[in-house]
Amino acid sequence: MNISKKILALVLCIALLFVPVVSFFYIAGHINHECTGQDCPICTQIDVSKHNIDNSKAFYIAALYVLIVAVTTASICSAVDIICHSGITLISLKVELLN
Repeated sequence: MNISKKILALVLCIALLFVPVVSFFYIAGHINHECTGQDCPICTQIDVSKHNIDNSKAFYIAALYVLIVAVTTASICSAVDIICHSGITLISLKVELLN
């Protein structure tokens, strides 16, 4: 993988984590502002921040679901690999197969 692609992936991961946190702190900091009326820029920005948090929830829930499926699949495959390739056979256990 190219170093620029790694840097880009790191920047995107930081942005995905950073945007909801900043939105939350913006809402917390301006929750008791003095509203100027119908077209209050702070209220508009609070609505945008709420929208960012709502969209982030859906992304994180989907990412968590994919992570759970991947970990479960990996653990099942690991367990099957251990059981199937453990080297234990009837011959190694010296079992007599009599009719």
